[in-house]
Amino acid sequence: MKKNPLIGVSAIAVVLLVLGSLTNVVGYQTVKSSTMNESPLFSLRTKRALNQESRNTLTSKFFSKDSENKFQIPIRESNTILIQKFIEIISEMDNKEFDRLQSLVITNIYEDNNYNNIDSKIIISVLTQVGLHDEEFSLNQSDKNVGTITSQGTLSGYVTDSDMIPIEGAQIRVYFHDTYREDFSDSTGYYRVTDISICNCSKNGTCSKLGYFPDYAWLTIDESTSHDFVLTTIPIYPELSGTMGENGWYVSDVTVTFVANGFVNHFYYALDEGPWIDDYTSPFAVGGDGEHFLHWFWVDDQGNSSDVYWVGFKIDKTVPTVTITVTALDPLKYIWLINASVFEEISGVKKVEFYIENNLVGSDTNPPYEMLWLGWMFGKIIKTIAYDNAGNSATTSIHSMSMNPRQRQSQNQPGSQQFSMSTRSQSAENVILPIKNIGTTAYRGTLSGYVTDSEMNPVEGARIRVNFHDTYSENYSDSTGYYHVTDIPLCSCLKNTSCLKLGDYTEYVWLTNNESTTHNFVLTPMLIYPELIGTMGENGWFNSAVTVTFAGNGSSNHSYYDLDEGSWTEYTAPYQVGTDGKHFLHWFWVDDQGNSSDVYWVGFKIDKTAPTITLIVTALNTLKTIWLINATVEEATSGVVLVEFYVADALVGNATAEPWEILYLGTDYQAQAIAYDAAGNSAMSDIPTTFIKHQQSQIHDQSNSQQINQLLYDLICNLIMHIK
Repeated sequence: MKKNPLIGVSAIAVVLLVLGSLTNVVGYQTVKSSTMNESPLFSLRTKRALNQESRNTLTSKFFSKDSENKFQIPIRESNTILIQKFIEIISEMDNKEFDRLQSLVITNIYEDNNYNNIDSKIIISVLTQVGLHDEEFSLNQSDKNVGTITSQGTLSGYVTDSDMIPIEGAQIRVYFHDTYREDFSDSTGYYRVTDISICNCSKNGTCSKLGYFPDYAWLTIDESTSHDFVLTTIPIYPELSGTMGENGWYVSDVTVTFVANGFVNHFYYALDEGPWIDDYTSPFAVGGDGEHFLHWFWVDDQGNSSDVYWVGFKIDKTVPTVTITVTALDPLKYIWLINASVFEEISGVKKVEFYIENNLVGSDTNPPYEMLWLGWMFGKIIKTIAYDNAGNSATTSIHSMSMNPRQRQSQNQPGSQQFSMSTRSQSAENVILPIKNIGTTAYRGTLSGYVTDSEMNPVEGARIRVNFHDTYSENYSDSTGYYHVTDIPLCSCLKNTSCLKLGDYTEYVWLTNNESTTHNFVLTPMLIYPELIGTMGENGWFNSAVTVTFAGNGSSNHSYYDLDEGSWTEYTAPYQVGTDGKHFLHWFWVDDQGNSSDVYWVGFKIDKTAPTITLIVTALNTLKTIWLINATVEEATSGVVLVEFYVADALVGNATAEPWEILYLGTDYQAQAIAYDAAGNSAMSDIPTTFIKHQQSQIHDQSNSQQINQLLYDLICNLIMHIK
């Protein structure tokens, strides 16, 4: 790399001088964990809930993620703006410039007595790490705890037809514990499904491909289980053709052509909620945006009707629409909020990219789609590109010269300026998110009825689940045994419906649903089953140890259980499970005739541990009226669901997704935060007590070189504090 060291260092100095003049890290404090009842803010929130006056009500204006204020600012990358720019600068240095940077910092690090507690070896180490391995500083959340269960099981083998010819593209799916893992066969027919739970229950393995009858097998999985599937061709099936976009979405009309592999007398098809059609003569096109379901069956020359089969496909031919808004957040017009309002009702939005002068400056994957940018905006072109799941995109750009401050002033905060422009669309690329539009299929079907035992006593808490199109809808019976499942598609296929409750045998039935289908379930008690006793938190998580007691509805000679990956143990007395994470309990029994039952299982989740939280408060301007409040939260089991931010004991905002931060406007930076996990545990941060402040008068009296060294030091301190 051939670069002039003096030019390089000069460029660095200019960038660092601007960054240093705008940023002050105000506080850093490690947390103390506690339950919510121990939080000093608990009584304050209780009073607020009772509509009592708080003496600490915050009077300054604020912005926060997920607050009631619609002007939301999730600063997705702003908490590390300094670090990112610093890393970018260092990554462009050659060895000579890098050595010069170390020399500048270390030579001047002790000039101010306030800095004597910093070891120069730490600075050198950090600089070296950043220069060579900046990817090590990405903030990735740790894997969730799953108890003592490990998902190390694999299933592999080959998929062929009856003539042993390899079949490519077959989907192999292994179901277990209300979830599944899958893989697709390659050109040789080989597949390998990984991350399967190793336990004692049998797992349903399926192999399917359009044009073939599915093949099923019940398997016990270990670390290297193998099984070969043989598929048989179906007499008639549909082929789908069109322009494939991204993530399984077509971006054009889809042509449906039925192909015959054998003799059929008649066949019938139905699209979405349409009637059965028996006069297929030629391919037909489906053009409506959304998700579609095609059902079909046939009648052979003996007059026998086949089962009803189905295939789903998705179409999104429509590009998103996007409007861009740019707002100055400070009187100097150096701190800007760029917001993109995106409308996409078919496949959903994957991400929005932000450009200044055609340079990518940031992206956002969650609404509100926005970013904070530091710099002079005058004369620049601002552009956003919104991508949807199907591979379409919309581009919007605006020139800052088109801003009319007087017309926009009344619409925004005092002293801010805003300008906006509507969308311009074009074809595009890659994306991924949930389905929004369901084409012409309406989910208006319902299933209701009662759950009782064999003596017609109501059974409360039974789960009724209706499976369809690789998903399901469910409901639970109330104290009268009544249930009501909604949002079921009205289509021609039979739907596998189950009713289960711990302590009873599961009942299954195949149903064709309409707008008001009814069915009553009768459950039969099991001979023996486990009861789980503990303190139930939120979202199905226990936040205490769980006591397992086996109860019986009959007599048995012996009962056996295993927990997670343990060995079979004969049950003699209640026992406790106290490890955080997800657990799976398997059991079976032997009756007085010596007959063994099937193996059954139940899952439960424990999280007794409160999160830990670190709070950093950063001033984003020299007036110290714009603050970034950022919380680093660690939660290894159930996951973080909410972080609340307080200033002067008043709730000023919250965040429900990473990054856990808000932008706050005001002069008081005495901040705290409370983190909540999915199990209902919480932790509260202390008020930051360690401060690093710029001494502006001292900087003005220093020479240029001293100012650069001072700013370099401050930036490195910021970096060290984020790494700790």
